Amino acid sequence: MKKWIEVPIFCVILALVCGAVAQEQTRVHIVKKGDTLWDLSGHYLENPFLWPDIYEANTEKINDPHWIYPGQEFVIPPFFPGFVEEIPPPEEVPPEEPPPTEELPELPPVSRVEYKVPAVAKELAYEGGYLARDEEIFGGYIIESDQPKVENLTSHMFIYIDRGIEDQVNVGDRFTVFRVGRKINHPKTGEYLGKIVRILGIVRVTEVRDRASRAVIERSSEIIHIKDRIKPYEPEDVPVGQMPEPTDEMLEGYLVARRDLKGVLRPFDIVYIDNGLLGGLQIGDVFEIYRSGKWKKDPETGDRIQLPDDIVGALQVLKLKENCATAYMINIDDELDLARGETIRLISRVRSGG
Repeated sequence: MKKWIEVPIFCVILALVCGAVAQEQTRVHIVKKGDTLWDLSGHYLENPFLWPDIYEANTEKINDPHWIYPGQEFVIPPFFPGFVEEIPPPEEVPPEEPPPTEELPELPPVSRVEYKVPAVAKELAYEGGYLARDEEIFGGYIIESDQPKVENLTSHMFIYIDRGIEDQVNVGDRFTVFRVGRKINHPKTGEYLGKIVRILGIVRVTEVRDRASRAVIERSSEIIHIKDRIKPYEPEDVPVGQMPEPTDEMLEGYLVARRDLKGVLRPFDIVYIDNGLLGGLQIGDVFEIYRSGKWKKDPETGDRIQLPDDIVGALQVLKLKENCATAYMINIDDELDLARGETIRLISRVRSGG
């Protein structure tokens, strides 16, 4: 009888312990006025650069990482998303002494979960868009909505595209919806850099005809309209690895454009810079935005002395093209209105772990 009493007691204790561990590992934060993902990551994960981890754990609640609202409940993940790695048992070393006569059961390989942090949030990298020259802009169009005379199209609505069997489109194919924006010239040289390509969402084909297909809007980050463009969907290849570490590598450039013109620049706003793959940039690179120190005259010697540079903000690279890159603001001086033409220089770099 005693054994039957001990078993339920043990189960109750085990359940309480597991519940306590789960409660400790699954934390919930209720957003307050003034909160940002950057600040939450610094508080809970002790590193603001880990904000993509909180973002990825709450993508159903966060449409844009720039906008989080009081009262929202965010799960704070206990570990960083990553991959399970099988660690083989250590190599057998011949024993110095004869093995014991008693045969021990062979133990299975030890497995360990190693979490690798993404350099940046994949969805932010995808939706940040990019600068593209005219020859790089191609694809089809949205030609009609499933419900006639509907101008504003959002998630879960059905539309028609001008691509079909003749274009080798199949049911289940996905397309990126985009819109071509304004032209961008270099603020210093005047060189034409391309047009801003805004990413609006993703559609999935549900029915195919010869020259047209019916599709459903799987996700929309902005309002979609008829005549918006489409191109085959390509997921972002974001490296994983360590956090940005200080570097002495000399990479400089300019902030050449901001995606949205309304208001002043704020954290998580999308911007574009004039350096890319050919310049040696990597996803996750961090640049500081600086203004050269003013020159002053030494009253004693009369010599001209340059004051230290003013650091007015910082940005992190999200997406790379050959000669330009998409980035987002991670820090900014609240008292300044930053604009295109600001000078930038590399200060930290992510060493990819795989």
